[in-house]
Amino acid sequence: MKVDVNKNVTSRLNVQPLKDDNGKYLYGGMVPVVLESITLEHQDYKTGEFEGMSVPLIRFEFKGKTIRKDDPPRFLTISSKLVGTKVKDGDDYVDAQIEDIEKFQSIMWDKTKHILDNLTASKGFKNLSTIPDTDLKKYFVLPDKGKPETILEKYEGFFNYLVDFVNDNNMTIDKNGKLLEFWIKVLPDYRERKWYTEPGFVKKGWIEPLVKDKDGKLIPPRVIELKPDESLELAKLDSSGALPPGALPAGAAVPADIADLMG
Repeated sequence: MKVDVNKNVTSRLNVQPLKDDNGKYLYGGMVPVVLESITLEHQDYKTGEFEGMSVPLIRFEFKGKTIRKDDPPRFLTISSKLVGTKVKDGDDYVDAQIEDIEKFQSIMWDKTKHILDNLTASKGFKNLSTIPDTDLKKYFVLPDKGKPETILEKYEGFFNYLVDFVNDNNMTIDKNGKLLEFWIKVLPDYRERKWYTEPGFVKKGWIEPLVKDKDGKLIPPRVIELKPDESLELAKLDSSGALPPGALPAGAAVPADIADLMG
C-alpha cells in the first residue's frame, strides 16, 4: 500500500443554524451562506439500474458565514441527481411507474430551478426563460424509459447545459466580483436527523439572496422562515422512542420512496 499523504481523514462540518451566547437562534434559524461553486460531477454507482456506471449530477457547494472569529468553517453540499426508471422489487429491479418517474423528475427540477432563480444578484444573471426553444427540445426533455447508457447521456447533456448556462454568464459572482451570498433554510436530515440539509420540497422556498444594510450588517431574510410545525432541534429519542416536541417525523423533509429513483 502506498500511503496517501494528501488524504483527508476528517469530515467537513455541516452548516447549522447560528445561536447567540444565550443559545437563542439568530435570524429566525435561517443560515447565511456563500455559494462557492456550481459544477458538473460524477458518482460511481455500485448497485441498481446504473451499477458500475459513472452517473452525472449538479453539485452546489455552499460555505457558511461565521459570526465569531473562532467559529470553524461549515459547509453544505446540495446535489441534483438523475431520476432512474427502475425500482427494487425483491432481488430484482423492475420498471417504475411513469407517473412516479415524472413526479421525482419534477421534485429534482423544482429544487434545481429554485436555486438558479435566486442568482438574481449575479453579474450576468439570465432568466431560464431566455433559453432558446431549440435547446429546450434538445436538452430539457428528460427520459422516463430507455437503456441506462441512453438515460445517462440525456442527463449528462441536461446537467452540463445548466452548468455552462450559469458559469458562462458569470452567475455565481456579483457585480463587484465577489461570490454570491444567500440565506438558506435547513432542517434535520429526514433519515437519521443527526445533521442539517435543505428541505425536500420548495413550497414557499428555502433560499433567498442575502442583503446587507449600508453598514454591512446582515438584513434578516424576508421570504423564507421556519413554519410552526418545523423544528431545528436534532432528534434525540427518549426512553419511549418519542421525538422531541415540535420535531418533524422522519420523511418530513424528503419522502422516503425517492430513495429508489434518486440516489
